[in-house]
Amino acid sequence: MNKLRDKSNQVIGSVPMRFSRHLNEQIDWNHRLVGIIGPRGVGKTTLMLQQIVHRFGNSYEALYISLEDFYFSSHSLYQLAYDFRNRGGKCLFVDEVHKQANWSQDLINIFHNIQDLSVVFSGSSVIDMLKQGADFCKNVKTYNLQGLSFREYLKYIGVADLPVFSLEDIINNHRDIALDLSSRFKPLFHFDNYLVNGYYPSTYNQTDNTLQNIEQLLMQAIEVDLNYLEGYDPHNAGNMKQLFYAIAQNAPFKPNILRLSEKVGVHRNTLIVYLFHLEKAGLIQLLYPAGSIISILQKPQTIFLNNSNIHTLLSERELTAGTISKTFFMNQLSHLWSIKKPNNGDFEVDAKWIFEVGTYKKPSKFLVNNPHAFSATDGIEVGSNHTIPLWLFGLLY
Repeated sequence: MNKLRDKSNQVIGSVPMRFSRHLNEQIDWNHRLVGIIGPRGVGKTTLMLQQIVHRFGNSYEALYISLEDFYFSSHSLYQLAYDFRNRGGKCLFVDEVHKQANWSQDLINIFHNIQDLSVVFSGSSVIDMLKQGADFCKNVKTYNLQGLSFREYLKYIGVADLPVFSLEDIINNHRDIALDLSSRFKPLFHFDNYLVNGYYPSTYNQTDNTLQNIEQLLMQAIEVDLNYLEGYDPHNAGNMKQLFYAIAQNAPFKPNILRLSEKVGVHRNTLIVYLFHLEKAGLIQLLYPAGSIISILQKPQTIFLNNSNIHTLLSERELTAGTISKTFFMNQLSHLWSIKKPNNGDFEVDAKWIFEVGTYKKPSKFLVNNPHAFSATDGIEVGSNHTIPLWLFGLLY
């Protein structure tokens, strides 16, 4: 316990406090069992450590542990929690929770049997919370952490501290919002930088190469995180890398599943499952037709990379502005709203709004004649009518 305490103090003492994520304000930190789930590199550990500093400082009442620690090769999480409580502990922060078998059972046992101890845990986005049992799901409050939004990036680099805007605000008041903000800073300059390397907060280090750090995150997601998917065979890592790289050279695209499965050397049904796994790991995003019911074996309409930073790193072809724009739009909206592929336009949002996404161009007749259709346009600071600057959609969280 003393060695774990020393490690905890060391990690807590080094956490940066100048910037906190928007999700921090939404989490019910007083709940006794809180889970923070997300892909590699998006800042789950930092979010927990900042909460320790904010609520407990250097107090013995909080302890940070990682289940990657050798200690847990011969000790259970439940026993550690019990010992910690007996030494005055109030809140246990558990990182990399998916690295230990039966983690959810340990956590629910702590919840029921050590009722004066609260637990905050983090885990990979590959975790299927619905498969952890009804009792666990009923008692845990789970939050999904994404990479930096454009709004958070602006705050992170010290350019502007902006409020979160609702999608309705942006649709109805985009001109006034854009005029106000563009008078304070140059949104297009910073937006271009964000699209290249602004999504992953964990990769920022003045002495390191940001793109190289992103590549390491992607490799670890395939080689390590996918191993914790139920039923996943670690021997498939080579096929996964091959598939992911093939996607990176063509995304966004409508997949020919048979041709893609032949290229990777797996059955078409296996390939569709692979796509589902890559999406769970935060590497790609799958867009399905409007009106469809999503299932694990359903063919997606379009495959996207998860974010524009991955495009910059892996694509060997010259990227078009439209490719980057669509990837950004899909990334910023898909975890907040239901996104589908409509018959007309690029994206249907919550079965209510239709968006065409791309560079500045004359609006199509479809947009002009549809009061619920809009153009999300890159390369403009301020829009008009149904033409909305693309960068504004980075202010939604």
